[in-house]
Amino acid sequence: MVNYTFLETLKFFSVHLDTEIPKGELEKEGIEIEIDKQNVVMLAGKIPGSISLEVTLGLFLRPISTIRLKEIMTNNFLGIGTGGCTLTLDDDGVALGLKIVTTPTMTPQESWECLHRLLGAAREWLKLLSDWDEFIPLNSPPEEKTHEEKIGEKV
Repeated sequence: MVNYTFLETLKFFSVHLDTEIPKGELEKEGIEIEIDKQNVVMLAGKIPGSISLEVTLGLFLRPISTIRLKEIMTNNFLGIGTGGCTLTLDDDGVALGLKIVTTPTMTPQESWECLHRLLGAAREWLKLLSDWDEFIPLNSPPEEKTHEEKIGEKV
């Protein structure tokens, strides 16, 4: 498994490339993953065999995001070949992750199109986050109140 994590302020963004092909073989094939300065995930190299690429945002998103993310899924995934995609939601319908699987039956062109759609969804997701005024990172400590806020509560 190849795992890259990008952490910036309140955003936690990770990408997992999971394949049955050993890591050494992937490196020989020239597979590279990087996250650029615009928080866009880039996958470069030939895609051998069956690949699963998962993009996860470790955030508690507002439940309204569920509807919007389903729109994103519809707009970005057109069901190419026999590959599949999964939107992971928690019990409150809050989006936790997005996963896409390409299979050996897909042509290289179909695989690339599938992955590009995943990246398109990831970009949309990050854009949504930047538009929201409140989101809480997982495992974050509670915010300390300022001295003025504490005094205001006593009054």
